[in-house]
Amino acid sequence: VAASQNHGVGPKLVTLGRHGLIPDMSVIEFLVGMALCRSGPSTSTAIAGEVSGWLDCKVRVAELQPSLTSITSRGWVHLDAGTYVIADTGIEAVKGVYAAVIRLLDRGQRFLDVGVFMSIMKDFERSLDHEDQ
Repeated sequence: VAASQNHGVGPKLVTLGRHGLIPDMSVIEFLVGMALCRSGPSTSTAIAGEVSGWLDCKVRVAELQPSLTSITSRGWVHLDAGTYVIADTGIEAVKGVYAAVIRLLDRGQRFLDVGVFMSIMKDFERSLDHEDQ
């Protein structure tokens, strides 16, 4: 059962079952967060390049700007001298949505083998742990 919580402050959260909360995040916000999780501190140009590769089309910085502004205002990302750095809260937000997307794909039509799913999740967690060092 999903229920919306906002109380007029901060990002809207969606309660999903007994596993707690995931953020209300757009696809572009998610892609920007993933780019920062995987690449580390990056300029908006580098983020646009990474997202362009995933979407297989040119994405301009101006098209990402609303999402960059949104996740920065939420405190998920910090901007310092033209470089975006993902915060711990941003990593947690991305992890929550990432896990939900993988579960959606796995449970929907069984496109992913459970072993593959777990391997993907472990690789993602290792990449985040590597970024912390």
